[in-house]
Amino acid sequence: MLRLPPLDPVIARAMIDGLLGRPMLDGTRGQPPTDGDLLADLIDEIDVNPLIVKGDSAIAVDCIMVRRLPTGRDTPSGV
Repeated sequence: MLRLPPLDPVIARAMIDGLLGRPMLDGTRGQPPTDGDLLADLIDEIDVNPLIVKGDSAIAVDCIMVRRLPTGRDTPSGV
């Protein structure tokens, strides 16, 4: 699934919900579920290539994530 940044949280959440591995975010093997809304709010960009899925596990071989800056901020702290 490809969308061009910047993503707003509504589009990000729709993309998360559209993942084939989405059920894994509901908690597996006794782990608590992932807060999908929080995940959508935190991530501005993500590129995973390749993603290897076998059975009920997935491995991101190479992944780049860009965190969304807090509202009202132009640059990350320390820059």
